[in-house]
Amino acid sequence: MKTIIFILFLFATGIQAQEKIQTQKIMNEVFDSFTNLMDLNYPFDEFITGKNDEKIKTHLEIIRGAFSKSNHNKTFKQVGFSPSFKTIVEYLDLTIDSFKSGHKQFAHARLAGLPNLCLSCHAQLSDSYSSQ
Repeated sequence: MKTIIFILFLFATGIQAQEKIQTQKIMNEVFDSFTNLMDLNYPFDEFITGKNDEKIKTHLEIIRGAFSKSNHNKTFKQVGFSPSFKTIVEYLDLTIDSFKSGHKQFAHARLAGLPNLCLSCHAQLSDSYSSQ
């Protein structure tokens, strides 16, 4: 009986470790595009004039895609993370729609607010997570 419990424990621990690695991989993808996007968000006049439109669209889509790929992730379904996850997905959808439809000033303001949404999850992370 102890052997079965031990095997189940090892299996559960392995699943949790895989989940953590998967979450980190997703968030690294988000972080890379996020930092590039924040660089493209300023100066304001370049953002509005369309100098970097394709790059901005690409990074927005990468971030949105990373969250789309991760909707099965257990970490994002936890009580504290689920509302923030849903909010950031909706926020990104509206930001992308606004940007693509030419409402760049509104999209610019939303991009400036994006770090606050990131913090709504990252502030909840325990010390066992790397939340650089």
